[in-house]
Amino acid sequence: MDLERFEKDFQKKLKSYPKVWGKEERILHLVEEIGEFAEITLQYNGRKEPKRNLTDVKIALADVLEDVLALSVLYDLKFEKLLEEIINEKNN
Repeated sequence: MDLERFEKDFQKKLKSYPKVWGKEERILHLVEEIGEFAEITLQYNGRKEPKRNLTDVKIALADVLEDVLALSVLYDLKFEKLLEEIINEKNN
């Protein structure tokens, strides 16, 4: 799937939720998801209980990514351009 199609499909997904969140709700939820990702990563690495597996890490990271992508939609930033900027910044 190309990025443009993914972006359109993702926008539809966001609009399908019973309550559509604005920027503030998404930012706060992103912070919550990052905390959960950190907790699960510590558990996966055996530093906290209960032990987690790689699937748990993948799900937690996907939750973080969903909020990041949602924020890019809310700020009307194109995924492809953001990725190009990341790549170009790393190469400079």
